[in-house]
Amino acid sequence: MAVDSTSAMEVLKVIGKYFKKKDDRLQKLELLNPDSHKAVQWLRKHKKLFKADVYEPFILLISIKDDNVKNLLYSIVPRCDLEALFLFEDLDDMFIFIDECHKKHKWIVHVSTIPDINLKKLKKTTKSVMLEEILNGVDGPDAVLKYLCQSIENLDDSLSTTTNNISSNESTMAMKSTKMASYFLREFLMEALVKLVDVSFYAE
Repeated sequence: MAVDSTSAMEVLKVIGKYFKKKDDRLQKLELLNPDSHKAVQWLRKHKKLFKADVYEPFILLISIKDDNVKNLLYSIVPRCDLEALFLFEDLDDMFIFIDECHKKHKWIVHVSTIPDINLKKLKKTTKSVMLEEILNGVDGPDAVLKYLCQSIENLDDSLSTTTNNISSNESTMAMKSTKMASYFLREFLMEALVKLVDVSFYAE
C-alpha cells in the first residue's frame, strides 16, 4: 500500500497493531514513512558519531497497555511525531543529525531536545487525568515519556487559557449587558419623568 494513499485512520490501525509486535515495527515503518525508516537505519549504523543517546521515533520504542490510552495518544500527538520524531540529549548531536538527514539526504524527519521534566515528581503531583493515563498506560524510555508529558501539559495550558478567556469574555459581555440595561432603564425613567412633569405642570 502506498503511503500517500493510506488514510490517517488506516495508518492508526497499522500503528496500533504493531505496537503489540516489536519484531516487525521497522519493516512497517518503512511502509508508513520511508524517510524516517532511512534515518533510523543511518542512525543505527553511525551511533559512534554521537556523544549522548539519541532516541528513535516513538512507534519503535513504546508499548501501550490498552486502547483507551492508544486513542488518547493519537489525539494529542501528531502522526509525524509518532513516526518521525528523533529525541536528543545533546544539542550538538542534534545538529549532526540535521546536517546528515535534512541537508545531505533531504529526508523529512523531525528533531527535538528532551524536555526537563521530573517524571517521579510529576507522577506524585499531577492533577491532570490525561497525564495520569499516559504515565500509567505507556511503557517506554523516560525521554519519550517526558516529551509526551510536555505535549499534554502544553495542551492543558492551552485549554485552561481558552477556558479563562471564555469566562473573561462572558464576564465582559455580562458587564456590557448590565451597563446597557442600566442605560436603557435610565433613559426610560428619564422619559417617564419628563412625561410626568409635563402632565403635572401643563395639564389643565
